Amino acid sequence: MTPEKEIDLRIAEYNALRAEIRKHIAIENLLATFNIAVFGTILGVVFQNLNASLGTFTRFSVLLILFYPILALFLFAGWYHNKNQTKQLGNYIKKYIESRVGRDKMGWEHYLADEYSELSYWAIGGVFSFTEFLAIVLGVYIVLNTAFNTTFLAFITGQLVDFDWPVNVAIVIAVSSFLATSFFLLAQILRQER
Repeated sequence: MTPEKEIDLRIAEYNALRAEIRKHIAIENLLATFNIAVFGTILGVVFQNLNASLGTFTRFSVLLILFYPILALFLFAGWYHNKNQTKQLGNYIKKYIESRVGRDKMGWEHYLADEYSELSYWAIGGVFSFTEFLAIVLGVYIVLNTAFNTTFLAFITGQLVDFDWPVNVAIVIAVSSFLATSFFLLAQILRQER
């Protein structure tokens, strides 16, 4: 194979991989946007179910807001996967295409490796964790300030307790989902700083 033919082949591979990177970035943005839209919709439904005369929320509202962190964990997992795929494709381009064609002819991935900050993990990934945290705080607030004297939170605060297993399980799963999202986000950020 002639050197010109090899360069043409590398450029064709480069273009295909850059197109795949654009696809993964579009999916990342879609998942982050969908996460915010779902959170806003769930908040709207929860506050729509507010009993205005009593100033209380329905049990459905509590379970719905506590369901959100579980959904956000899966949306985060999809976002995280696409983010890592983008990174792997970029590393392949840098290592196997740009270094062979010549950094002077093609060097975007080398430039990104030298100059790029991983703030997107904080910025976008943090939205997933923060909205999960807000959902848990709102869910716990609703449980503690309504007639739901049925949770371990009520027991801790000295209220009468008649356990409501679905609400208790929802709280535990919501907190677990938040911790999982935060752990993976923090692990990725710490890995990038090395």
